[in-house]
Amino acid sequence: MIAFVDFTKDNGATRIVPGSHRWPDRVMSPAEQIMGTQPDPDQIAYAEMPAGSAVIYTGGVIHGGGGNTTDIPRRGAHLSYCLGWLRTEENNYLSCPPEVAATLPRQAQEVLGYATHDSIERGGGYLGMVRMQDPVDLLERGEL
Repeated sequence: MIAFVDFTKDNGATRIVPGSHRWPDRVMSPAEQIMGTQPDPDQIAYAEMPAGSAVIYTGGVIHGGGGNTTDIPRRGAHLSYCLGWLRTEENNYLSCPPEVAATLPRQAQEVLGYATHDSIERGGGYLGMVRMQDPVDLLERGEL
């Protein structure tokens, strides 16, 4: 998370529970997790930092934005990386419907998720296909 403005506890600095990715309940089902361990307030760290700073944590760590009790918006950028053969964190292809995606350049379609990731040669598979075809090809032909 990169801070575009100063992050403070009052304006909702990112909250992180260090070590929570190792908690036993992190491997439970979502229903079990709801009833599982909740962090104690003293286990929560606040990523208070000046603008231009960043905090890095893995996605398995319990994290989230804090509450902003000020009148000033907290602005930042959350960057994440997923292996190419995994689907994106957000369903960008659902937020950008096919009729809109079809008007975009091919590279934009691919970035939005309208493309397969072919890593068969590396043992990663062929993910994101539709009817055994690459969605960007279907968009180009008007079939999606």
